[in-house]
Amino acid sequence: MPIIGGRQVGVRGLGFQGAGKPNAPTGVTATDVGTGRAYNNGAATVSFTPGSDNGAPVSTYTVTSSPGGYTNTGVSSPITITGLQSNTSYTFTVTATNAVGTSDASSASSSITATTVPQTPTIGTVTRTNNTTVSVPWTGATGGKSITSTTIVSSPSISISTSGTSSPSTATGTFVNNTEYTFTVSLTNANGTSDASSASNSVTPNPSYYVMVGDSGAVYQSSDLSSWTSITPDPTDNYYGVAKGAGVWAISGQNGKISSSTDLSTWTLRVNTGLDFDGDMKFGNNTFVATGLSKQLYTSTNGTSWTQRTSGFTNNIQIRGTVYNSANGIWVVCGNWDSTVGAQYSTANQADVSTWTKRNIWTAGTSAYKPDANNSVVAVPMSSGDLVRSSDGTTSWGGVSAGFTGTGGIAWGNGRWVQVGGSGQTSYSTSASAAGGTFTTVTVGSSTFYYVKFVNGQFVIGGLMSPTFYTSTDGITWTSRSAMSASQYGRSIAYG
Repeated sequence: MPIIGGRQVGVRGLGFQGAGKPNAPTGVTATDVGTGRAYNNGAATVSFTPGSDNGAPVSTYTVTSSPGGYTNTGVSSPITITGLQSNTSYTFTVTATNAVGTSDASSASSSITATTVPQTPTIGTVTRTNNTTVSVPWTGATGGKSITSTTIVSSPSISISTSGTSSPSTATGTFVNNTEYTFTVSLTNANGTSDASSASNSVTPNPSYYVMVGDSGAVYQSSDLSSWTSITPDPTDNYYGVAKGAGVWAISGQNGKISSSTDLSTWTLRVNTGLDFDGDMKFGNNTFVATGLSKQLYTSTNGTSWTQRTSGFTNNIQIRGTVYNSANGIWVVCGNWDSTVGAQYSTANQADVSTWTKRNIWTAGTSAYKPDANNSVVAVPMSSGDLVRSSDGTTSWGGVSAGFTGTGGIAWGNGRWVQVGGSGQTSYSTSASAAGGTFTTVTVGSSTFYYVKFVNGQFVIGGLMSPTFYTSTDGITWTSRSAMSASQYGRSIAYG
C-alpha cells in the first residue's frame, strides 16, 4: 500500500477506488544506437505503445534486455538502455507501473544487434617490409560493424599512410635512416574509432647499409663491412657508381644503365642509354648526379626520374667524377683531357643543375679523376700526380703534388685528405685546405686503386683486378677486407 504522512493509505484513499494495475505495453520495437558508444557499452532505444492505465496513472515504465537483464526506466516512450555488450543480439520487454502495481511484461521486441566502436586492438610484432613500409599485425573485435580503416601512429612521429582493414595493416612513410620506431594502431568503424593500442616492439624500417658495386654484376650489401650479401640486379653488367638519397638507392654502370631500389631487393631500370656510366654517382643537395662516357651527365631528385644534362664539355670525353661543395652550393664534374684544352670540369649552382659552365683547370695531356670537397676546398686529383684545388670551385685553381701518378680519386674525412693511385699507393695529408703541406705516401697492397670514399666515419679504398678492399679511420693504418668473389672487382661504395 502507498504510505502518505507516515501511514499506509489504500488505493481508495488516493482517489483511485476501483483502479487496477496497467495493461502491458504493446508494439515494442528497438533500435541500435551505436554511434560513439564505447566497446561493450552499447545502447538501444526502445519504443512502445502504452497500455491502458486502468484508472491509475502510470508512474514508471521499465525496459529489460534479454540476455543480460539490463534495465532502465522512464516515464514515456522511448527509453534508452545502455551497457549492452558489443556485437550481441538482444530483445527487449517493457512493463508499466502505477499505484496499484506493475503490468505483465510486453511481448518481446524483434532482435537487434548492439554495436559500438571497435575494441581497443592488441598490436602484434611489427616487421619491416622495406625502407618505407612496415607490416602491423593486430587483433581486436569489430564492435559489430565492419572495420572501415586503421590508423597507425609512429614514435618518433612522422607522416604515416595506412592501408588495410584487416590484419596485418601496412604503414608507409619516409622513415629516418637508421632510426628505431614503435607503433600504435586504432580501428575505425561506422560508429567511431577505438582507443589506440599499446606501443609495439621497436623496429628499424630504414636501416643503414654499406653497398658496394663492381664488375660482373657485383652489388653487395653489409651492415658492418665484414659480412656481405649479394643483391645482384643484373649479373651481365659492370657497375661503377652507387648513392643513397631521398630513401632510394641508385646504381649506374655498363651499357648506360641506371637502376633504383627502395629496399635493395627489387630493382627497377630507370635509364638505358647504351653508353657506359663508368664515372661516378653522388647525392648532394637533394639531387643525384651520375656521369660517364661521351659527356654523359644525368640528374635526378628522387632516383626514379632522370634528366640528361648538357655538361658543356668539348668532344665526347669521359666524365670521371662529381662532387657537391656545400660551402658555396656548387656542383663540380670533371673528366678526361682534351687534346686542345687539357683537363676539363664544369660547375652548376645548387639551384639549377640544368645549367653547367665548362672550365679548363690544368695542362693538356692530363686527366681529372674523382674529386671530393670539404667545407672550404674542392680537390681534383690529376693523372699527372698533381692535386688541383679551389676555394670557390669555379675559377680559382692551383696545384700541389700528391707524390705519385695514376691517381684513382681523393676523399676528405676525419680532418685529412686521402688519395689513391697505382701499385697499392695511397697518400694522406692533414692539410685541411689541400693547398700545401706534405702528402705522405703509404703502400697498401699491390692493386691499382680505382676509388676512395669516406663513408660512415671510415675511408674505404678498392682496386682493379682484385676483390680485396681496405678500410681505415685515419688514412694511415689499413685493414684488408673482402666482399666479392674472386672474379669481381669493387668500383665504388656508399653508405645510407
